Amino acid sequence: MDQKFGTEIVTKKGKIYKFDSDECMRNFYNKNISEIVTFEYIYVADYANPGGLSNGKLAFYLHGPKVKSPMGGNLAAFSKKVDAEDFQKKLGGDILTFDQMLLTE
Repeated sequence: MDQKFGTEIVTKKGKIYKFDSDECMRNFYNKNISEIVTFEYIYVADYANPGGLSNGKLAFYLHGPKVKSPMGGNLAAFSKKVDAEDFQKKLGGDILTFDQMLLTE
């Protein structure tokens, strides 16, 4: 797994779902929306600081054709908006909140 990508969803019962990319997590989340109340945490890898995880619901997501993510969804997560803005200057694309990111395809 590329340390700039990857996410985890943790349920209230402690079950962990791991994904190679933000778009895989998004697809799972959207398909299981009826179970959202059981999702306790969502963690995302910070594209600007690989290796650590941050709160996915508070993250900023850069979405655009020059963002090359593992599953081809052109999506990267950032824990800080300033980092997302810096990469946006290089790669273009749109900066999205968690709720906005859920609506991308």
